Amino acid sequence: MYRGRLLQARRWRGAATAIVAATLTGCASSGDRSERPEMPRGWTELDSQSSTDDIVFAGQPDPAGLVAYRQAGGRVVVNFRTEREMTGSVGYDEAALAESLGLELVHIPVSSKTLTLDEVERFAEVYREHKASGTKTPLLTHCGSGGRCKVMYAGYLIVEEGMTADEAFARAIELGADPEWSSMQRMRELTAGEPSPGDQAEG
Repeated sequence: MYRGRLLQARRWRGAATAIVAATLTGCASSGDRSERPEMPRGWTELDSQSSTDDIVFAGQPDPAGLVAYRQAGGRVVVNFRTEREMTGSVGYDEAALAESLGLELVHIPVSSKTLTLDEVERFAEVYREHKASGTKTPLLTHCGSGGRCKVMYAGYLIVEEGMTADEAFARAIELGADPEWSSMQRMRELTAGEPSPGDQAEG
């Protein structure tokens, strides 16, 4: 099964290489990076309606979605799905395809039963680095449907930005999260009484 997925990823690599190379050449020749790039066809498959200026909360991307993201200048993909999910339902080798496209794939498995602040802090580190990179293409995060991405974003807002839990979860709900999700409830438990970055520095 793995070999079949790897061969499939290689076929996608052959089809995508020329497109990506041409797109990146065009980006390099342009001096105006003041606006977020226009996303190519295929991007809508990533459910990009749920996003902020610099981050997208997506369901599982198909190969065309990853190609479209790279075409747009994307660099990093954060995958919140568990190993079991990735081996059971995806249908292609996401890691192999991402590597072939020159994307960095960061895997942070998230489950409501096992979630800890370590995963939130790891995500915060990746998001912080993305913001500091100066890229105008949003960070692509995904899980199965986009839900866990929004929950992790709420955790980021609390741990990194110093928002109160109520503010952060209200923001996640605005983006489409459901307060009844077990992952939302788990994140509330983890961040209850979490000090802001300023409080930590003073201590």
